Amino acid sequence: MSETETGAASPPTQARRRLVAIALARRPHLALHELHSILERLDLGVDTPTLVADLDALGYDVDDEEEEEEEEGPAGPVSG
Repeated sequence: MSETETGAASPPTQARRRLVAIALARRPHLALHELHSILERLDLGVDTPTLVADLDALGYDVDDEEEEEEEEGPAGPVSG
């Protein structure tokens, strides 16, 4: 069963998302490629679509095509 079917993230996904949240809390303008680098150094590396999905789950609005072109960090939290 996938996360979307069960509604809950797996423990590795939860750990990675916690790390992403901490990194962005400390450095809000962290570039997507830098975030990839941090995760890889901690053996939590994932592909870009997975990282974008993690950011989306954390409330960040990311356009990964734009990120690759501009090399900027993820946008701020999405306000409801």
